[in-house]
Amino acid sequence: MEIKILAVAAATVILSGCGASLPATTGSLFGGTTQPAAAPVAQNDNVARAMQVGGTAARAQKCGFNFDANKLRMQFLAAEGATAPSDVAKTTQIYDSAYRGVAKALSSRSEDYCSQAKATVLKNALARHMAGDYAPDNSGAGEGAQTSAGLLQ
Repeated sequence: MEIKILAVAAATVILSGCGASLPATTGSLFGGTTQPAAAPVAQNDNVARAMQVGGTAARAQKCGFNFDANKLRMQFLAAEGATAPSDVAKTTQIYDSAYRGVAKALSSRSEDYCSQAKATVLKNALARHMAGDYAPDNSGAGEGAQTSAGLLQ
């Protein structure tokens, strides 16, 4: 029995070889499916919305968009307070942290950060947020708030 386990372990290690794309995967060896995982969908909760809107506001200021960041913040927090009054303090902290964190990270970036493509995406996101749509971007091409590095993309 031990020999079989060692043989399977050795075969797995040998076949895994440095990123080789072989048809045998651990999922196929142990009865798993070979279908790729579905793309992650952005959560639409107060944390995701606060990070999305706060990050968008900081990026828009970095790129020189003419808007009132404080007005956006107050509108967002009022909308969140209307839906979940008990979470307003937490949402405010998350928004402010996202805003400050993105602003600080972008302060060291050069002006070429604001490319035409980024400016277009940012303009659309900012217009959405100013109109009261605070839902996270699910398109995959948007601000990227749902990826680990997305707040700065």
